[in-house]
Amino acid sequence: MDASFSSTTQLEIFNIDSKTPLCQIQLQSRFCKLEWSAFGASKSGTIIGGMESGELFVWDPKALIENRYIINALSRNI
Repeated sequence: MDASFSSTTQLEIFNIDSKTPLCQIQLQSRFCKLEWSAFGASKSGTIIGGMESGELFVWDPKALIENRYIINALSRNI
């Protein structure tokens, strides 16, 4: 739950200069860890989110901004 008492989880990417959102994605689970790395073929890198559900999401930031993404999750029960 955030400061506004919202229990929704979303990934948002903002334009640093204008502070306007470039994309927003609703998710079913909360983040435990979120990393933005230079890893991958894209110049924009890769965003990796570890979720409290045990899933691992991997996104191409450029594809997110261009609204041409498919959310794929890797999960494994330990």
